[in-house]
Amino acid sequence: SLSLFSILTSHLLFGQTKPAWPTIFNKINIEVVANSNAYQSLKTATETIGHRLTGSTNGQKAEEFAYNLLKSYGFKNLKYQPFEVDQHLTARGNYWAGKAGSRFFVSIRDKKKLLGSPCKTCNKVFWPPRSICTFCFGELKEMVEIGPLGTVETFTVVAYAEPIHPRPAPFIYAVIRLDGADTGMAHFLDEVEIDQVRIGMRVKPVFATERKGNILDIRYFKPL
Repeated sequence: SLSLFSILTSHLLFGQTKPAWPTIFNKINIEVVANSNAYQSLKTATETIGHRLTGSTNGQKAEEFAYNLLKSYGFKNLKYQPFEVDQHLTARGNYWAGKAGSRFFVSIRDKKKLLGSPCKTCNKVFWPPRSICTFCFGELKEMVEIGPLGTVETFTVVAYAEPIHPRPAPFIYAVIRLDGADTGMAHFLDEVEIDQVRIGMRVKPVFATERKGNILDIRYFKPL
């Protein structure tokens, strides 16, 4: 509506350098509640369609929903427009693994030892280590050595190639719970045929010769 446009442009064009966004959105909310059926339409679409991911079947249903809704408002000459995004993103930066993650990676790099975070309150050991317990939210300051042997809890075969994959397809991702840990972590499973992988398989890590302080210092896990 014109009033909604006025609210936005008055703040974007003539507003302060640090707009009071809560105030702006509150004004938008008041306008929507008073003069539109936007919330009800969103509720209807959510309940009847579900997720509306672009390119999915539900996304197509959402387009039809919006098309019919606009027709009901009296709009004419409606037509579908193709939606394509040709997008290439490159991001460079430094990643801090945190205190727990840093100790974990340094231990692998320098000693080839795997660490977990014990919670004495919950009697659980987390792998990979973490600073806060998932269950009681207590702070976890200690670390204990776990593994290096472990068990495959579940696995999947990646049969397609993507630039972000650290190795060519096909390959196996497995969730591996190390001995002494109560949680598992996903990593590569290698030196085994795909049709021979099974849940419950016992495995051990294979470490990189030149380790750099990241998760790929473990090249993969292989069967015992």
